[in-house]
Amino acid sequence: MFNFFKKKTATVDQFPDIILKLLEKLDSSQEASIGSIKRGLEDMEIDWEFDPYKIDTKIIDALYAYQITCIVGFASQEKLINFEDILTFKKTLLEAIKIKNSQDNTNKIDTYNKRYLECKGNISCLSKKFYEDIAEIYKVSKDKKTHEIIGMIEDSSIALAYQCQVDTAICFGDKKLVNQLVKRFQEFLFTESYTSRHKK
Repeated sequence: MFNFFKKKTATVDQFPDIILKLLEKLDSSQEASIGSIKRGLEDMEIDWEFDPYKIDTKIIDALYAYQITCIVGFASQEKLINFEDILTFKKTLLEAIKIKNSQDNTNKIDTYNKRYLECKGNISCLSKKFYEDIAEIYKVSKDKKTHEIIGMIEDSSIALAYQCQVDTAICFGDKKLVNQLVKRFQEFLFTESYTSRHKK
C-alpha cells in the first residue's frame, strides 16, 4: 500500500529556492528578536550599551549563527533533508547570507555557530549560551535584576528557535508540521515562558 502522506525530503537541487525563501524570514525574525531584547533591557532600567553601528553587526552575526544551528538541526531531525546533505545545506545557506550582506562575515558567524553546536540541540544549553553572547555584546551589567534579564533573554532565544522551526517548515512546504509548531509555539509563549510565569 502506498503512503501518500509520507514526508518529502528535499534534494540538493531544491536547496537554493528553499534558502532564498528562508533568508527573508531570517531577517524578519532577527528584527523581531533584536527589538524584543532591546525593549526588555530598556524596561528594566539597567546599565547596558547600544551602538547602532558596531554592536548590531555583532548581534546579527550571533543571531545568524543561532538561526543556522536551529534550522539545520531541525531540518535534519524532521528528515526534511537527507543526513548526507546536511553540510551542503549549511554551506549553501552561509554562502547565501554572505552574498546578501555583500561581505564575508561567515567566519564570525561560524565562530558563534561552533559554540551553539556544542549544545547538541539541548535547548537549556542553547539558551544559556545565547544569553551569554547577548550579555557580552550589549555589555549588560550584573545587578539584582540578573534573574529577570536571564529569563527575558532566554525567552527570546526559545521564541527565536521556535520561529526558525516554523519558518523552516514553511519553506520546505510541510503545512502539517507548520500547524503543529505554531500550536506548540503559542503554548510556550502563553504558559511556559519566563514572562508568562512572572506576570505582575
